[in-house]
Amino acid sequence: LITTEDAEDSRRNFEVKRTKSFSRSLPRPLFSVILMICLSFSLFSTVLLAQESAEDRALQLFEQHKSRIIETKGPILFQRVIVGDLDADGLDDVIIQFGNGPGNVALTTEAALYLDTPDGMKVVGAFSPDYCFSIREIVLGVVTVLKLDSCAAPGPEVLRVDGYRLKKNRLKKIFSSSNGR
Repeated sequence: LITTEDAEDSRRNFEVKRTKSFSRSLPRPLFSVILMICLSFSLFSTVLLAQESAEDRALQLFEQHKSRIIETKGPILFQRVIVGDLDADGLDDVIIQFGNGPGNVALTTEAALYLDTPDGMKVVGAFSPDYCFSIREIVLGVVTVLKLDSCAAPGPEVLRVDGYRLKKNRLKKIFSSSNGR
């Protein structure tokens, strides 16, 4: 026979078990919330990293090599950044042109070539033709380079316009046009 007291004890035991199982399930939603916050933060930081421009990433690499350039060639008097797609992969690549020389006179100009790859930004080579130059732009994989009459004179005259394309991590000339000469 089940007495009223037994029924009351069974009801209390059921309530205690139900309460215990409910309290055990509380951490699951809390865990889910914490997991969602962590995943959101991870995704957010990945998006922020992806938003860092190709120019910024190339400049960081250039800064790592700057002291070596200064030691071997003298102070860097100017630097310019040119952004465009050198290798037709749809990613922005970067050329950093810079000038060196004694005092405040740039006697030589060079450029460092940076390719953006799925593995990150990489320096792939240098460009230093046997003349003073200024890189105008990168369009459809063609680098437009102005041959200048002087590296040191203010407002140098453009003697020629050359076009280069990246082949085997080097810029190869594909056209040249004189500037009325």
